[in-house]
Amino acid sequence: MCALRLWLTVSDSILRSDQTTATNEKCLLEDDQRRLSRERKAKLEEWRPRLFERDLITGGWVYKYAE
Repeated sequence: MCALRLWLTVSDSILRSDQTTATNEKCLLEDDQRRLSRERKAKLEEWRPRLFERDLITGGWVYKYAE
């Protein structure tokens, strides 16, 4: 699923000043991300981001399609 859609409820809640819903939805998303990370580690699978890559000099993440 697209990351934008995943965070849509959080964003909409923030725009409506509904911090309770925004916080609850954010926690659900983060809990799911942590669960998926644990599952990948248990299977010895490496996570590879689709839109970012490591900068060889700084080691930081850089957007792949930056000009």
